[in-house]
Formats: sequence, C-alpha cells, structure tokens
Amino acid sequence: MLLNVNHTLQATMNPYSSASAQIDDQPYALAEFHFHAPSENTINGKHYAMELHLTHKNQEGEIAVVAVMFDIGEPNEAIERLWQSIPATPGDSIPLLSPVDINLLLPEDRTYWRFSGSLTTPPCSEGVTWIVLKQPMTLSAGQLEKFRHTIHPANNRPVQPLNGRVINEWSIPTLRDPVLK
Repeated sequence: MLLNVNHTLQATMNPYSSASAQIDDQPYALAEFHFHAPSENTINGKHYAMELHLTHKNQEGEIAVVAVMFDIGEPNEAIERLWQSIPATPGDSIPLLSPVDINLLLPEDRTYWRFSGSLTTPPCSEGVTWIVLKQPMTLSAGQLEKFRHTIHPANNRPVQPLNGRVINEWSIPTLRDPVLK
C-alpha cells in the first residue's frame, strides 16, 4: 500500500513481514519507508535529488532510520513499481500493483555513517539511530518529476547542525524478506 500523507509518499509494511535489519546485534523490524526531495542529509555538503528513509523499530520501540541517497541517472526498477501506485490526493492510498524488492532500493555497498539524531517529521522524537548509506542509488529525472508533481515542491527538513554528535563508519547486512506486496 502506498499512502500520500501530504508531505511524502509512504509505504507501510505488512505487520507479518519479516523485513528487518540487524543493528547492535538486535533485530529492528522495517515499519515503513518514505521519500524526501531533495535529500535531508548531505554528504560532503552535497544535497541529493532524493532521499529514502527506511524506518525500523526494535521490540523496545527504539527507532533506527536507514537513509539512502538518490542521484539523477538510470531509472530505478523498485521506484518505477512504486510509482505505478501513486495516490494523487493527500490521505489516499493505493495498493501496490506489483511486488517491490526493497533490495533494489539499496546499494550493493552497505557501508554507512551512523549518528544519533531525531525524526525529521513531527513528533521529531530524539534518540533515533541514523544510518546513512555512503553509496547513492539512481533514479531517472522522470521518476523524480513524478514524485515532485505529487508532493509539491520540496519536502525536506533543512540540514541540522551536528551539535556535538559523533558520526561513525560501519557496514550493514542485507535486509531480510525484502519484498513489499
């Protein structure tokens, strides 16, 4: 199901899905994912055309967000499948017309920067583990325009100061059961 929540397009995971990531030896279940254009995070001062946030929660309710940057380039197969189901009106949702392999939204190189921050949309809760993948993916200019046409004009939170946060470098395993239906 793809939902237009006014400020973004969001796919909510089936509660029986086992899509997850292992962070600090704890399983974090993928709860939902959504998009921002342009990116909310920057790499070496660069904003990317789009950023994907895969929001995960563990059994204690702690949140971890895996962020993936997208540059303009070759079309992305998973985004193409998602965009087949774009609801035009805020509050509307449309079932996905075809399954989406979430791994097609992730780069092969899973090295990342990690820091503690907050959610970027209300309630902007603190204590969120952020994992920003270093290698960007691509989407076509047409795929980006289709998103921007639906979500006017930009939906990114401005870059926030580090405020003493330490950014570390890590590697992340592949998501499990990564097909969204």
